[in-house]
Amino acid sequence: MALRWIDGFDWIDADVTGTPLQTVIGKRYPAHNLYYGTDAITRTGVFGSGRALVFRDDDHYIRTPSFVAAEDDLCVVGLHVSARGRDISGVQRLVSFFNSDNELQGYLQVSGAEGFLRYSDNLNLSLFTDEPIVRAHDFAFYCEIKVYFHATAGYVDIRINGEQVLFEENLDTDRYAPTGVDKIAFGTTGNYIPVASSGHYLDDVYICSGAGSDFLGPVRVLHLVPSGDGDDEQWELSTGTDSFTLVYENEPVDGDTTYIYDDTTGQRTLFTCEAVPASMGDNIKGLQICSGVRTDDAALDLKQTAKYSSVLYPQAAQNIASGTFIQALDLMESHPAGGSWTKTNIDNTQFGVEIG
Repeated sequence: MALRWIDGFDWIDADVTGTPLQTVIGKRYPAHNLYYGTDAITRTGVFGSGRALVFRDDDHYIRTPSFVAAEDDLCVVGLHVSARGRDISGVQRLVSFFNSDNELQGYLQVSGAEGFLRYSDNLNLSLFTDEPIVRAHDFAFYCEIKVYFHATAGYVDIRINGEQVLFEENLDTDRYAPTGVDKIAFGTTGNYIPVASSGHYLDDVYICSGAGSDFLGPVRVLHLVPSGDGDDEQWELSTGTDSFTLVYENEPVDGDTTYIYDDTTGQRTLFTCEAVPASMGDNIKGLQICSGVRTDDAALDLKQTAKYSSVLYPQAAQNIASGTFIQALDLMESHPAGGSWTKTNIDNTQFGVEIG
């Protein structure tokens, strides 16, 4: 199993709307449509104290980049959904599976006035849950779907708040070649017309794919920002004396106002980060290092780096093209020193950036 993607959207400030949200979300989701001014990251508390992404229009969606080198036949997606307390009619897409040719392999949607869930391949396959999920769970629930893409042995397994609500096997889920999935979309990506009241909150997303992938259960994606300077502070500062104070803001970042910078291979800056809340426990499925980066002139290689017990664990170099702000991401299922992530080893690991 491989954990491919996580997002809790807390890296974006609340109440970002319109063109700024479109720009910010594009740093992580290369295909997207969240342009209109009614879109926002919200602090409503639907899923706790963090933020959730709001889909409000009939063509709003975000789609991940390719997260595998070639199609995976098995994929598991988890997401926290709220129908925003509205009555549901028509249809409302939650998750769509795409192959590397950007062909739609299948999708999960809310369907019908009572809010059943339906999985379809847009051709021959159409599966419905036995119960009206949205109303039965008071408009908010954690949804997980596992799909095995195969011409005869395919299956679809859907869980709500950890309980199985649909399982069908020996299916033809092989909609297109290349078979399988290499990217996921959330929100509307098809040619259906939902009613004006459609739209939902999205939060606490994970994607697993590959052999042995299984459900992680309802999860929470926690956002921790730098809280102090680490052992190495080799990058230059745009102002002041503390590196962490220049980089700990959420998106949209202040661009060319406060930042750290460097172009010398091997130079690194590390940070300590906020402590993991004790309430989270040690049931931690993975950790992702995220950095907002840009190059001014020529492209450069960036290595996001962890340091634990005086040992450095640089991740693979990422080539950062010139002139564009992006989010550099490195997803780590286990601690680089070995074993699972825990509150203690996260709290005692420094994270940062290095010129590759």
